[in-house]
Amino acid sequence: MTNKTPSLFSIILTDYFCFLCTIYPIVIGAVAGYEAYSDPAQTETNPQALFYILLAAGGVTGACFLLLIWRIRLIRAVFRRGNSVRGKLESIRENKRRRFPLNSRVTFSYVYKNKTYKKSRYLLSSEDLPSGRHIQIMVNPDNPGQAFIRDIFL
Repeated sequence: MTNKTPSLFSIILTDYFCFLCTIYPIVIGAVAGYEAYSDPAQTETNPQALFYILLAAGGVTGACFLLLIWRIRLIRAVFRRGNSVRGKLESIRENKRRRFPLNSRVTFSYVYKNKTYKKSRYLLSSEDLPSGRHIQIMVNPDNPGQAFIRDIFL
């Protein structure tokens, strides 16, 4: 039996790390584009500055792309080959900035092969996750410390 894997959009819109790796290149590209085209006179007098801005933007975009691919492959591999176990939500801490929710740190525990694990993940939203609730966890059988909350990705 093959386990169901989360979609690309589900991963990006759930996992905070993947979301950041997606949004950073967009923001940095917009800033670099603005710098490149906002003041043509400055670009003509100092072309090296534009080169370094575009180089930095390209470097950040490349690094974010590689990290995003790595993280998506990791999550999908755990869902594809992993074992589903019952876990418990230990706590949810919502991080806010100026009263607006930024992300949530979700801490959960589970038992795999008679060993108890406690992990935490940063998520974009934790609206449907009340503390103390029992949940399904996908665990990597080769590395039981790698686990993801099945209920929020699928």
